[in-house]
Amino acid sequence: MKELVKEFKTAQIFPLEEPISESIRRVLDNTDADEILLSHIQKVHDMVDSLHQKRKHTHERLSKAFPNKKEALTRTNIEALFKTIHNHLHH
Repeated sequence: MKELVKEFKTAQIFPLEEPISESIRRVLDNTDADEILLSHIQKVHDMVDSLHQKRKHTHERLSKAFPNKKEALTRTNIEALFKTIHNHLHH
């Protein structure tokens, strides 16, 4: 990323003798920025996937350990609860 920033700082983007998109494309073509960005995106994707798998595993393990537990209140459930309370208080 530092290399990419350096390339953009030294690139002759101004004055605009060519469209800025062409200037950016020229900088990207002269670096491996796209591969670096894709690599970082893949790493983030892998981290998110790993966290999701761990959370799923933990949820399954807790569900087996506590089969009679109540599900946590979701936003929808809470909104329905408040609506019911509101309707009850105003009737």
